[in-house]
Amino acid sequence: MSKGEMGPVPRARPCVGDVLPHLIAIVAFVVCVCRFYDARTGFTSLIGFGSRFAPQTVAAVQALPRHVSRRSSGYDGQFYAQIATDPLLRDPATDRAMDDMPLRARRILFAWTAYAAGLGRPWWILQAYALQNVVCWLALSLLLWRWFPPGTARMTALWIATMFSGGVLWSVRHALLDVPSLLLIAGARGGPRIISATSQVILNIIDHRMSLADAMNAPRIHHQSYPDSVQLETGGFEPAVIARLVKMGHFTYERTGVASAAAIMRVKGGYEGFDDHRTRGGKAVGY
Repeated sequence: MSKGEMGPVPRARPCVGDVLPHLIAIVAFVVCVCRFYDARTGFTSLIGFGSRFAPQTVAAVQALPRHVSRRSSGYDGQFYAQIATDPLLRDPATDRAMDDMPLRARRILFAWTAYAAGLGRPWWILQAYALQNVVCWLALSLLLWRWFPPGTARMTALWIATMFSGGVLWSVRHALLDVPSLLLIAGARGGPRIISATSQVILNIIDHRMSLADAMNAPRIHHQSYPDSVQLETGGFEPAVIARLVKMGHFTYERTGVASAAAIMRVKGGYEGFDDHRTRGGKAVGY
């Protein structure tokens, strides 16, 4: 095959030297997390209970030894941790303990995961809720090797910049929902192609004035830094376009689909939903 017409670039297996910076960073992260452990309160200092909300804390949590910051309102994690002890929201005291129940109740997934991990026992639930950000951080650190594979200084720098960004560390420090949510996004079907697919649907609607159906059905293109290749949907682009990309030095190949999506758009008289034909069994619902 000539240059630019080959298949995907094979990834070389990383050696120990390639992953050593990542392993050092992971060990340093775990060591820092362990410093938040207390023999009496466990890891509850990661949740961010504040003294100003202490009087309205649910009884099941109030009876447990936990770290409470003095003269502080605490952070969002304290509310989700309390919901985790009563994820069905049957106790009226849970409602009274919240600062904004309609908002908190919509974000209940990770309260349920903490409840399940803690086997329904309040003390274990608090520890599980405090640590699930840590578990998600570790899982994300490995998952991102798919996006930023070890082997070059640039990929290592991108990995470190993502894993040790302010938002990610703040989420771990105060048991927020950012890291678990980021893990779900990073691990979603389509991986790094999700951004390309989503942005092209939006551009087709805004810039090219397409209907939602046409925007979703339009052929897609994807490029990422590693492997450095241009992926085009099979049969979606004229041979002359592909030849011009190759002439410009791009490494191109065709694939059956660039991610899959489902979209809902507000239109005159209501809402319109459309499911991607690339999806197997999915539906655009909930509007």
